[in-house]
This record gives sequence, C-alpha cells and structure tokens, in this order.
Amino acid sequence: MEGKTTRSIMIFTLFLVVLAGQFAAGDFLPCYPGCLVQCALTGTPWFVCPVTCAASCLINQATILGTSHTNAHFCKIGCAVTKCSKLSTEGDPAVNKVNTCVNVCSESCLKH
Repeated sequence: MEGKTTRSIMIFTLFLVVLAGQFAAGDFLPCYPGCLVQCALTGTPWFVCPVTCAASCLINQATILGTSHTNAHFCKIGCAVTKCSKLSTEGDPAVNKVNTCVNVCSESCLKH
C-alpha cells in the first residue's frame, strides 16, 4: 500500500509541475500547485493544504504586486480560503477551478 501511495504522490507532483509551467509568473496559478505539492510532502493533512496554500499564494502575490494590506486584499484572502480552497481534493487539486474562484473573489471584493 505504501508503494502505491508514493507512486500516486509522484504522479500528482509531476502533473502539478507540468501544469504550473503553463502559466505566466505573477498569477495565482504558478504558486498554488507547487505549494500543494510542498505541503503534501511535509506530511500535513490534505484538508489543511488548500487553505494554507490559497492564503499563502495570495499574500505572496500581493507582496509582489505591492497591493497588500488593503481591505480588498483581505476580502480576497477570506473569500479564497472559505470558498475556493474547498474545491481542491486529494485526488483532484482542481487548480483551474480554484483560480477561477479566486478571480471571482477578487472582482467581488473590488466592488465593495
């Protein structure tokens, strides 16, 4: 059973690395899959990883773009953590769905 789990993690990691390479830097997408892989490799329970990575990637993105510490940014993090992170499962990280959700959060938070 352990060999099967290791193989699954390796395939999942390869998939995420390939997927992450398809997107431009500065976007949420390159950060999220890599973060999920790193989180999973540390032995953190799966359900924690999407929440941690959504927040971490949005904080890193805001720091790079110079937009942190605004109400809209905190709104976006809260929305992504509560709504978007639950779209990822251990079997399907749903990176594109999470990214779409994060973009919807961003638009929604900018309107308020």
